[in-house]
Amino acid sequence: MLEIKDPMVITIDPYACDKEGHPSLTQDQVARVMNEIAVNPWYYLREISMIPEEGGTGTRYIANRGNIAQAWCILHNLDSWLCLPRRQGKTQSALAIQTWMYNFGTSNSSFLFMNKQGDATKINLKRFKDQIDLLPEYLKFKTLYNEDTGKYEKGKDSTTQLSNPITNNTILLAPKASSAENAMNIGRGYALPIIHSDETEFTPYIDVIVSNGYPAYFKSHEIALSNGASSCRIFGSTPGDLDTDCGRRAEAMRDRTCRWTEQMYDWNDEQIQQYFDSQGKDFNHIIYIEYSYQQLGLSDEWLLRMSAGMDPMDVRRDLLLQRLHGSSLSPYPREDIEYIVQVAQMPNEKLTMWVNEYYRFDVYKPLDRRKPYLIGVDCSTGTLNDNNAITILDPVTVEPVAEFLCSYIGETKFERLLMSLIQDYLPRSVLCIERNSVGDGIIDHLLHSPIAASLYYDKNKDLAAEAMRENQTVESLLKKEASMKRYYGVYTERSSRDTMFKILARHINEYKEKFVTQNITSDISKLIRKPTGKIEAGEGFHDDSVMSYLICLYVYYNGNNLETFGITRGATDDELKNQGLKQPEEIDPTLVSQQLINAAIKDKEKEAQMNQYYDMYRASLEKSQRDSYILQKKGLVSGTIFENTPDAGLDIYDSNDEVFSTVFSAFNNLN
Repeated sequence: MLEIKDPMVITIDPYACDKEGHPSLTQDQVARVMNEIAVNPWYYLREISMIPEEGGTGTRYIANRGNIAQAWCILHNLDSWLCLPRRQGKTQSALAIQTWMYNFGTSNSSFLFMNKQGDATKINLKRFKDQIDLLPEYLKFKTLYNEDTGKYEKGKDSTTQLSNPITNNTILLAPKASSAENAMNIGRGYALPIIHSDETEFTPYIDVIVSNGYPAYFKSHEIALSNGASSCRIFGSTPGDLDTDCGRRAEAMRDRTCRWTEQMYDWNDEQIQQYFDSQGKDFNHIIYIEYSYQQLGLSDEWLLRMSAGMDPMDVRRDLLLQRLHGSSLSPYPREDIEYIVQVAQMPNEKLTMWVNEYYRFDVYKPLDRRKPYLIGVDCSTGTLNDNNAITILDPVTVEPVAEFLCSYIGETKFERLLMSLIQDYLPRSVLCIERNSVGDGIIDHLLHSPIAASLYYDKNKDLAAEAMRENQTVESLLKKEASMKRYYGVYTERSSRDTMFKILARHINEYKEKFVTQNITSDISKLIRKPTGKIEAGEGFHDDSVMSYLICLYVYYNGNNLETFGITRGATDDELKNQGLKQPEEIDPTLVSQQLINAAIKDKEKEAQMNQYYDMYRASLEKSQRDSYILQKKGLVSGTIFENTPDAGLDIYDSNDEVFSTVFSAFNNLN
């Protein structure tokens, strides 16, 4: 961001004027400034860009971690979504880098501005024009001298359109989508290599607009990049209201983005692509960037000044970046949810774990390799219908200390992730995996992996193993072996789920300060109680993080085998204690197929035949040794292995005359 190409421009003030206010730069200086701008957009943002301000002529572009991250993505032609607290230059910063693109970064291109309504889009176009008007005269490019006509030609300039006569770039405004049908036509069929969506989480039918406009954008994007021009989608917004249709649609889009990391500054194109590939096939190729007021270097005093006179819900959304679910269907009091959201912390970026290179764990407190953490795992199929979620719980403080959430990682990669997490970071931890259709397969695979000993199992497994030995038939043996797996993992349905949410209700009522992580807090705010009484995520949302958290708590309070894994539970409410995890009454008989049983029977028959051969071999060898001993003892042979063997060790070979006569007869036969 501090790069310079031509060292001479350091000595040039691009805004230098004479006493009359006219630019005083020489032609050489102007040429150097323009050349530097053309090849160095960071110089443009640092030294050239001006932002209009109320009651003044303009102020310099103020960099923060958020707008610089988005500018970096834009300059690398990557789609990005920026979320910052209000009044931190989110929109003006996006417009500033676009003024560079409009004048220098591309040509013969159309820009599309979108917003929640038409008037807001016009306001952004005016802001864009105002930024250009604040530039030095030699950088405004409002007219083009036509040598054929000998006249200066102006670009289009109206409240709904702007064009550059030099670069032939045009800015268009998208109308408000009044219906899903109208939304399908916005941006469709146009060559639009640059799209700017402001207030994304408040724009009606934003998911329909983005989805239907993507084919046209993708084609324009490819053409622009092949010509060395700029192209990207730019999204920006404060958090939306999840009780509105706009908020829910935007949240569904945001769920398909990938998280920004400042490590990307050091990645090359190949590493960035590998990061994208790790997100899965349903990743929408948008990088989500979010920074809290603390991460921007703002103080608590700033927060107090800004929040004065604001509605508490607006403060939480606009300043604290909290997406709250205000539904009356919530099973918990609003004031409890608000307190939980308020005490939630931001993850410690210095402690972030990157497992298998591209899978990010948000860590809130330093992790100790020597501590037996409880790791709750909520499994999905990795197809966007659900998320794979992991919560790491400290068994001493009973607080979550790290979490992971991803809807794109498939089962195989998820298994590798769990193995790496245990082997490379937390070797003494206990894996508590949800026992569903996906989790069953993962447990089965991990039972044959190097981390098998880390899988939590119920103490009743040992009793079942003892009973299993009493079975006589192969079929019953195999079915018992299949049923043994049920003691691994955690069931999250019926009575187990009811117990989990009773634990959650108790913690919300009495241990609010222990809800410190972002994902768990977010999930709790989106829970509703269905008419049937079941508690689950509201329509369009997920409860995966809170379920992975509850799996940890459920094992902590109800597990009867914690001591085996080095966990000693502290004093807890007797009402939350149990003697083991709840299991389903029956095991699915399809766990053991008839084909598997038949194959096992054949294996047993082969094993019996081999055992019969070994028995015959042992008997023949023993008889041969006995015959040799008797012959040695009677003096009929010499030099055998029994010649120097103490008699005390040969008692087993002593025989009566009947045996000797039989052996001697055999000796005669040999002769």
